Amino acid sequence: MVHSTPTSAPPVGADAFRRSMSRIPTAVTVITAPTGEGPVGMTVGSFSAVSQDPPLFMFFAKRSSTSAARVIAAGLFGATVLSRGQEDLAMTFAAPDRDRFAGLDLLTCCNGAPRLPGGLVWAECEISDVFDAGDHVGVMGRAVHLEYSSEVGHPLTFFKHKLCRLDPGAGRHLPTETFAWW
Repeated sequence: MVHSTPTSAPPVGADAFRRSMSRIPTAVTVITAPTGEGPVGMTVGSFSAVSQDPPLFMFFAKRSSTSAARVIAAGLFGATVLSRGQEDLAMTFAAPDRDRFAGLDLLTCCNGAPRLPGGLVWAECEISDVFDAGDHVGVMGRAVHLEYSSEVGHPLTFFKHKLCRLDPGAGRHLPTETFAWW
């Protein structure tokens, strides 16, 4: 167990926190949901697997996001983990006041979640929990349908406040230890 002694350091400021977190690369994911007014969608950089049994995913969105509120009200969401080359989709679903679905050839899944073309992984989830997380809201969903690309692809990532691509060499398999945690 690690023990620490309280310090009189000043609280962490929002700018320092944001700059620090920008050094942690994240996969760029578009969250979608069906609504009575048509589909809703938004780009997030916080989509994550939570559990294998049951299969759970989660994402975070700003508490003030009207798109997040509409997704939550729908009770389910689709998640498309974008691949490199899909920067335009990431930007489209991040832009405010725009018809984000214009010109897209959408598919729908079992429960009606809109599915974006392409991507490395696609999941449809029923929302199982919504919780406060500071200035964000956390949304957890149980996967009811999963698909992944059979083509070798690389994720579109967000790093240092920019969309970026992994080095193609990062896709090589190098001898490593197996992690038992996943």
